[in-house]
Amino acid sequence: MKPVARLLLLLPALGLLALAPSAARAQLSLTFTQASLSGTPGSTLTFSATLLNKGVTETFLNGDTFTLTGTGLTLDDTKFFANAPLSLLGGASFTGPIFDVVLAPAAVPNNYAGTFSVLGGANSTATQTLATGNFQVNVVRPQQAAIPEPGVGTLLAAGVLPALGIVVRGRRKPRGAVRA
Repeated sequence: MKPVARLLLLLPALGLLALAPSAARAQLSLTFTQASLSGTPGSTLTFSATLLNKGVTETFLNGDTFTLTGTGLTLDDTKFFANAPLSLLGGASFTGPIFDVVLAPAAVPNNYAGTFSVLGGANSTATQTLATGNFQVNVVRPQQAAIPEPGVGTLLAAGVLPALGIVVRGRRKPRGAVRA
C-alpha cells in the first residue's frame, strides 16, 4: 500500500481518537439539587447532586476537582468519595451529597462562585473531566435575636405602679407624728 493511501486511512481513525475524550465528557451530566446555598459564618453547607450516565457504556468516577473563591471558605469533597459509586452503567444515575463547604467564623458575608468537576472515564485509572457543575455559596450575616416588644399590660403596669406608690406613700403619716 502506498504511503499516501495509508495516511488517508489513518486520518479518520485519528479523528475518532481525538473526539473520544469529548464523547466521554458528554456522557455524564452533573445537576445540583440546589446550586446556590446560604449560610452564616461558622456553619457548613452540604451540596447534593445527580450524576447521570447518558451513554450506553459503563463510566468510572475516579475523582474530582473544584474551584472556590473566598477567604474562610473550605470545600471538603469527602462525601463524593464516600457516597458516589465507583462507576455508573449506561443510563444509571446517582443522587446524593457530594461535598460540603465549611464557612469559617471569620468568613466575610458575600456571594462566592465555584465549580465542581467529576473525573474518570472508560476505566478505573482514567482522569478525564466528565462533567462540571457551577455552584454558589452565599455567606450571610447572622440575624440578631428579635427583642420582643412589651405588651400593653406591661406598659400599663410600668406606668400605674409607680403612680400608686406615690399615692400610697402620700397617705401614710410620717413617724412620730402626733394626732390632734
